[in-house]
Amino acid sequence: MQDNEGTHIRFWGGLRTIGGTIVTIQHAGCRLIFDFGRTFSAQSEWLNTSVSSRIGRTVHDAIRLGALPRIDGLYSANQLRGIEGVSPYEERAQQTEVYLSHMHLDHMGAMDTIAPQVPVFMTAESLQLARALDESGERLPIARSYESLDYDCPHSLGAMTITPLFVDHDVPGASALHIRTPDGSILYTGDLRLHGFHPEGTKAFIGKAKRLGFRLLLMETTTLSFDEEMKEPLVGRMENVPQLMTEDALAEQCAEWGGQTKGLVIFNCYNRNVERLHCIVAVAKQIGRAVAFDPATAHILHTFYPNDEVLIFRKNADQASILHLKKDMWADAAMIHADPRRYMVQCAYSDSLELLDLDLKNALYIHAGGMPLGDYDPDYQKLLKLLSDLGVVYVPLNCSGHAAPQQLKWILDQLDPDVLIPLHGFHPERLVPDRGKQFLPEYGKEYSLNDLFR
Repeated sequence: MQDNEGTHIRFWGGLRTIGGTIVTIQHAGCRLIFDFGRTFSAQSEWLNTSVSSRIGRTVHDAIRLGALPRIDGLYSANQLRGIEGVSPYEERAQQTEVYLSHMHLDHMGAMDTIAPQVPVFMTAESLQLARALDESGERLPIARSYESLDYDCPHSLGAMTITPLFVDHDVPGASALHIRTPDGSILYTGDLRLHGFHPEGTKAFIGKAKRLGFRLLLMETTTLSFDEEMKEPLVGRMENVPQLMTEDALAEQCAEWGGQTKGLVIFNCYNRNVERLHCIVAVAKQIGRAVAFDPATAHILHTFYPNDEVLIFRKNADQASILHLKKDMWADAAMIHADPRRYMVQCAYSDSLELLDLDLKNALYIHAGGMPLGDYDPDYQKLLKLLSDLGVVYVPLNCSGHAAPQQLKWILDQLDPDVLIPLHGFHPERLVPDRGKQFLPEYGKEYSLNDLFR
């Protein structure tokens, strides 16, 4: 399925994994790429532990281990030293631009490996988050610059036009991408949901996408990966959607549990879910507690919500310096230990041993989307054992960033593409359109849009 002219699409990652989506679309001498994250698979998992990266060898090592795709004209020559069969950016044959749908590691975690001369675009909110992460110390190994695009504003790359569209996800700045090419238009959903803070935004996206027009839909299928979520036939009617934890319900349950707790309230929340952090601040105020974040998370929150009143849970004398905040905003273990009923304290899994310095009598631990996410992660059982050994009550509360199975089918039915390529899930074949055709591509093959549309 290939011709020598026209628009071509190729898949390098993410077809049967949750995350790691990397797609190239090229026409004439121009090529766009989206996204550029990492897949945390067994093949590369050891790189995410205590093994140190080699300075100047990040790309070389990742390609050798199969953790980065062998894409010509994308990586710098000095990073490719020792790799055969991959031409460097300096010998590029195409004008290349990269677009990131949102700031989750499985969609952007490898963007620092791209040659610095290659433009990398994201929405303005995503760029704001990227800068906050960098300032807080949560940066990728290799620094690089980025450019921003506004929602609904087209950007041209040769004969192609790329337009970011707002979708609701559990991170600021998330977008879908509409790509107009001379051979037909493509819509990439990115990650999206209908039960978060802005369900109306996802519904508006459907209308905008239909008005722009498209024939090929690339759609995430995360929640179709798990058998426990596939108990009923996949029917695209909203009344078929089981009761989901919404962001509002999560906040209400945090307040209910926290209000009943006589001791310290501890919470674990992903620091890129900034709106959820903002809600936790409101919950703490509602139940009469001061909320304390680690310095990095406090800085990210303060970037988006500068008026939120929070404390900084300081583990050492230097940790609060990045915030340039007054000392009366710092809280140490001794302060919290002295009166635990006054506080809600963030504690990431990596900081679990800090709990040993706190008064944990009658304490409550709310797991609200932080790492480890679930039972598939070996650290999850370790966390449960630690809390059990410490006598801390564990309450899991989370609102997924991904549409439920029936919601995915409803969104698909509304979009009604001629061709669907489902991806970003373990079982993409489970998402089938009523009218158009489902196409399951293979890695390493280049497909002509003209052939896909026949």
